[in-house]
Amino acid sequence: MAKLGESKGGPSVFARRLRQARLRRGLSQKALGIAIGIDPSSASSRINQYERGKHSPDYATAERIAKALDVATPYLFAREEAVAELILAPALHQPEAEYVLSDKELMRRFRKLKTDQKAVVARVVAALTARGKNKS
Repeated sequence: MAKLGESKGGPSVFARRLRQARLRRGLSQKALGIAIGIDPSSASSRINQYERGKHSPDYATAERIAKALDVATPYLFAREEAVAELILAPALHQPEAEYVLSDKELMRRFRKLKTDQKAVVARVVAALTARGKNKS
């Protein structure tokens, strides 16, 4: 069975994203571990093991880590850099009323994207529509 966020060769996606987010927040491994409820005597070593990919947290622990790092949990598992950037984009976290674009404006912005970015948007739209979350 694959580990949470596992990737072939090198650190897992989860390990890389965890380290990136922790450093961006300016937290030590120990401080992060303590913030998510790990005993202070083992907090640093546990986070270090997660960042090296030696061990993987269960999903509930991953959620606590994301909350402590002020990122959405899916960020920690985003394989593609473009997807990770989208997850962190401030516009995604604004109340809906503050970030409503017309169809015309959406298309104008979409046309400016690179091909790989358009593919990411297409996958996001496909996922949302498949789950019935697109509300008109």
